[in-house]
Amino acid sequence: SRFKYQANSGTYPEASKREYTNDEISEFDKDELICIKNEIYAKHGYSFKNDSLSLLFSKFDWYSPVNLDIRHLLTEIELANLDAIQQ
Repeated sequence: SRFKYQANSGTYPEASKREYTNDEISEFDKDELICIKNEIYAKHGYSFKNDSLSLLFSKFDWYSPVNLDIRHLLTEIELANLDAIQQ
């Protein structure tokens, strides 16, 4: 099947649809932030080198590991949220 980016997929679809506020970011725990960050990558078909992440996302029918470099595919909203999560 052909890979198709689906912004609405995943546990945290809003991470691809709007910028989180700082208050929202602070409400998430460390594990949730790791999940949000990697889910954004997964939505773009990132092929994880980390076995546990690869296994985690392989459980979702929307995940299709087809890319090793997805930085250029990230939207402005996703980049902003990734940056906020890094802080």
